[in-house]
Amino acid sequence: MPKKTKTSHRQRSLPPVVTAHLATSRIKIDGKLNEPDWQQAEIVKDFFRMEPLQGVSYLYDTKVRLLYDEKNLYAGAFCKDSLGRKGVRVQDLRRDFSWGENDIFFVQLDPQNLKQYYISFQTTPYGDQRDMQAFNDQNYDNDWNALWSVFALIARILVTMRRVCHPFQIHSLSRNNSDEPPTWGITFSRLAR
Repeated sequence: MPKKTKTSHRQRSLPPVVTAHLATSRIKIDGKLNEPDWQQAEIVKDFFRMEPLQGVSYLYDTKVRLLYDEKNLYAGAFCKDSLGRKGVRVQDLRRDFSWGENDIFFVQLDPQNLKQYYISFQTTPYGDQRDMQAFNDQNYDNDWNALWSVFALIARILVTMRRVCHPFQIHSLSRNNSDEPPTWGITFSRLAR
């Protein structure tokens, strides 16, 4: 008889909802998150651990805030580490670095909320960039490159995507025929090596 295993995966009936806050002033890409708009933005901190043990408590806090304006989506992340600067692990500084070698923060967007496709923006604590497209979690386009900016401080990371691709542009998503704001799928991930 197979041994019963206890699952530690947290089941959710509905995915959490995150709201991006409209920036009313210019956001400077400097990694400091000191503009007043950042203080108004909702803090996303309800993460769950995937590896090595799924669902158990994670060791280091991660907090993310989202802002947007007429051209950009901004993601600001604070990724705590118990060792501070000494705990940073980055082995590959190239553009489109090897993802398994580094500490990484990811923002993955499904702008049409299809749950079949996403574009992934990844950065290290040193601000190295990696981007890709994924289809059905089986096909990956690692050669896809977008125009986006990132500035990282060892204390904070700020990512902005500028006119990334047609489905990402705000005006193309706001063409729905209702008064409801556009709904995107979004995933934040952190790989702490």
